[in-house]
Amino acid sequence: MRYKLAIFDLDGTILDTLQDLTDAVNYVLEKYGYKKRNLEEVRLFLGNGGKKLITTAIGQEIEEDRFDEIYKCYLKYYSEHCNIKTEPYEGIIPMLENLKQAGMKLAVVSNKGDKQVQILIENHFKGIFDFAHGERKGIRRKPDKEAIISIINEFGFKLDECIYIGDSEVDLLTAKNCGMDHIVVDFGFRDYDFLKTIGAEVILSNASEIQHYLLNT
Repeated sequence: MRYKLAIFDLDGTILDTLQDLTDAVNYVLEKYGYKKRNLEEVRLFLGNGGKKLITTAIGQEIEEDRFDEIYKCYLKYYSEHCNIKTEPYEGIIPMLENLKQAGMKLAVVSNKGDKQVQILIENHFKGIFDFAHGERKGIRRKPDKEAIISIINEFGFKLDECIYIGDSEVDLLTAKNCGMDHIVVDFGFRDYDFLKTIGAEVILSNASEIQHYLLNT
């Protein structure tokens, strides 16, 4: 087994969070008088954190104070409703358990707010991950390499003993910025054709393929 540490993205990689995110976005858009968005629009908006999501969903320049009010409302609503329709993708939990049993360390790094990440990890993956965090003050968001490299250093692994798994252009760029191997999945928020055009070299389509690749590469 080549890899000793697998670092996963959360949304669109191990958890299907799209419906709850869309519902939260539309709650604040409707409340503040903006046009609501459909699932496919929100899917494409995701990957760069909550502020970018709300900025793109609003779709127009607004005053900073008004944006801050809307964003705080979104965070509050989503924190209270982030686990209504959210579920792990098929086969993800058995795959993670098998990797853990094989001796691999597992981590999650997300651009989602850390509070929401902890809620979802506790509800869906309790006891599985060795490390998990979302966006926090003082830590630059992906695709910056800071959060990823700090985890690798904390575990004491070499870069070539680690792999990053995500579902979007942000995740691919994160892996490249770190100089590490990657897997990009096409069952999340981006499809195969798009991932191919942005240069993803390892594109997998289900949990079984991820497990086989990680344990047999």
